[in-house]
Amino acid sequence: GGDGGGSSPPRPQRALGLEAAAEGETAARRRPYCVVVDDDELVQVVMAAQLKDLGTHAVFTLGVTHEEQFAMEDVIMGVRHPEALALELPPPHAAASVAVIDLNLTLPPPCPEHLLARVRGGEPSIPSDGFDLARRLRARGFGGKIIIHTGESLSSLEELRRSPLVDEVIEKGSGRRFKAQFLEIMAGGLHSEERASRTCG
Repeated sequence: GGDGGGSSPPRPQRALGLEAAAEGETAARRRPYCVVVDDDELVQVVMAAQLKDLGTHAVFTLGVTHEEQFAMEDVIMGVRHPEALALELPPPHAAASVAVIDLNLTLPPPCPEHLLARVRGGEPSIPSDGFDLARRLRARGFGGKIIIHTGESLSSLEELRRSPLVDEVIEKGSGRRFKAQFLEIMAGGLHSEERASRTCG
């Protein structure tokens, strides 16, 4: 390249650009956003479109790859960037306002060696299922809404709904039904703390 003597002037511009980008990123992370976790890319696309149609949140999707499943807990907590998983964000961390989580998270083996090495080094492994992810999020102080979506039987749905860890359980299926349930949850559903106090009390 032709860096030559012309390399000095652009440096402050690049620095200012990075500062502006950082400020923009911080502001963006303070806006409400929703994270959809599912291991099926088609389901991700459909659910993200449904949620965007409601116009209430920015929507990010995760869960199709091993890397995404390793990072999804940190993304929901606002520790990692939802579109650049390797980027660890500085405090203050703005967690998602809503996490819509597939109950049955599966990925074909084998898990990449570099991710297994991180687990051996002491980092948490991939959650065993959506309920395990919900448990981990609440243990870290996540105060947003957790919505489990599943194709399980009605009896299993009722059992999940009784858990203080989640705000609601939505059955996979009708897009119209999903939108109606989601709007009801966001408009007047119980916050997790209220739900827990009523469940435990």
